[in-house]
Amino acid sequence: MRKMFTMAIIAALFVAVQTAQAQCIDTVSNGLTLMSKSSFGGPDCLFSVRFCVKKTSSEAHHIDYAVSHTYGTMYRTIRVNTLPVGSIICETFTFVADCNSTASFVADGLKVNDVICGSVADYIVLPIKLIHFSASAKDEMAMIEWNTAVEENASHFVVQQSTDGKNFKDINSVTAKGTTDRPSQYVIEAKMISNAKANYFRLKMVDRDGSFSFSPIALVNSVGSDISVYPNPAQESLNIIGLKTAADYRKVSLMNSVGQVIPVEINSNGTMSLDQLNSGIYYIKYQGQVIKFIKE
Repeated sequence: MRKMFTMAIIAALFVAVQTAQAQCIDTVSNGLTLMSKSSFGGPDCLFSVRFCVKKTSSEAHHIDYAVSHTYGTMYRTIRVNTLPVGSIICETFTFVADCNSTASFVADGLKVNDVICGSVADYIVLPIKLIHFSASAKDEMAMIEWNTAVEENASHFVVQQSTDGKNFKDINSVTAKGTTDRPSQYVIEAKMISNAKANYFRLKMVDRDGSFSFSPIALVNSVGSDISVYPNPAQESLNIIGLKTAADYRKVSLMNSVGQVIPVEINSNGTMSLDQLNSGIYYIKYQGQVIKFIKE
């Protein structure tokens, strides 16, 4: 009986070793990293996430990726047959998702005949849901307000200021509530730069693990910078209101739900054709403003 038991253990160990050898890709430390997160206002954020795996066997010929988020699943295939065993393979995925959701990542290692020889799966939590951010003039000061619907492991907020909307400096820091599922409100004042044509403000939202994201940009002292779109949802065309010159038209960009920029043409009436677009969620970006619309 003891001999049979010993043989059973050896057989089980042999199977375990064989299974371990069959794993042609494996996890690595900090394999899933949030690189950036930018809020579009409302519920949506633009994410950039790096997903890293390790090639552990020469059998790994290519890797199939599937990244699932709020608005769908992204697929990508890369060849790794020329990489030596032990190589760390990192891929960056950019997509739009609900700021307060999760995203799942799966990598399947496949042999040359497309047989799966290993899998790596992970997910990421998107911790802060910013539902409002604004800045308004009050004499020589700016009144800056923001609201969060949910905070999970939030550390603090850094208020940043700029005169060109591109180069920002930290001007204040506010401690976050931390972890709460209740709405929270924050209000501070900041001194405006008096000789600047415009003052831009944004939030850097820092989590306890060191990751961070940025809010939409709020503009004070601007003139005629806002645009609007209709109809929404749209079918054949979208009208953009607020553009005045050909130079304004060239500042407009169109992005799909995974953050890819799509070439756009706007006629002299401010109308953009949607014939080339598939049904789904898209974003119009003009200077610091982002507007979501749906193509039916």
